[in-house]
Amino acid sequence: MTKALELIGKKFGRWTVIRRVENSKKGRTCWFCECECGTTSKVLGTTLVSEDSKSCGCLGKEKITNRNFKHGHATRKFTTRTYQIWCAMYERCTTPAQNNYKWYGGRGISVCKRWDIFENFLSDMGEAPEGLTIDRKNNDGNYELDNCRWATYVEQARNRSDNKLTQSKVKTIKKLLKNSRYLQREIGEIFNVTQTMISAIKTGKTWKDINYPQTPPYFNKEGS
Repeated sequence: MTKALELIGKKFGRWTVIRRVENSKKGRTCWFCECECGTTSKVLGTTLVSEDSKSCGCLGKEKITNRNFKHGHATRKFTTRTYQIWCAMYERCTTPAQNNYKWYGGRGISVCKRWDIFENFLSDMGEAPEGLTIDRKNNDGNYELDNCRWATYVEQARNRSDNKLTQSKVKTIKKLLKNSRYLQREIGEIFNVTQTMISAIKTGKTWKDINYPQTPPYFNKEGS
C-alpha cells in the first residue's frame, strides 16, 4: 500500500492524482484524478504510468483543433470517414468521459504511439474501405498495425470475446437490421441471442435508450 500512496499528488500529462479509489472489476489499481481543465475521473494506474492516458480527452481535442490538416482528410467543415474512425479509436482509448471508454481504455486497451499521428495511421492502414471499419484481431490487444484490420460488422461481432449484450453490440445489431442481407435468425446466431431478442431490439421493445445512427458534433463514436 505504501508504494500505491506514492502516486498521490503526482502529475501524469495533464492528470494530477488526488487519491486511491476502488480497483477495477479486474482488480487493477485505480486513482481519482483531476485534469488541468478541471475534469475529474477515475483512471487506471497502468494508463497513467505508461502515459496512455494523458488527459480527460481535452489534450487530444486541442491537438485535433489546432493542427494544420495537410493530409486533406479534415477541415473545419469536413472530415473523411477514415479520419472519423481514427478520432473515435483515439477517443475511446483515452477519454474517460466517452461512453465506450470502459470497454477500451478502461480495461487497458491503448493506441500505439505511432498512431498518435493520423498520417502514420493512414500510411499503415490505408483509407477505410467502403462498408468496413477497424477491428482488433485480438479483442484484448491494443490498436496497432499487427493487431488491426479492416473488417465488416459481422466479422467484428464474431471476433468478440464474450456473449454479453452491450450498448456497442446493440448498436451493431441495429446496423445489421438496416441491411436487408441479414436475417434476424442470422444476426441472433452471430451474437448468440434469440431471434425474439433481435426482434425486440428492432421494434424498440428493449434497449430503447440505444439509438442508431448517432451523429455527435465532432467525433464519430462508431467504428470500433
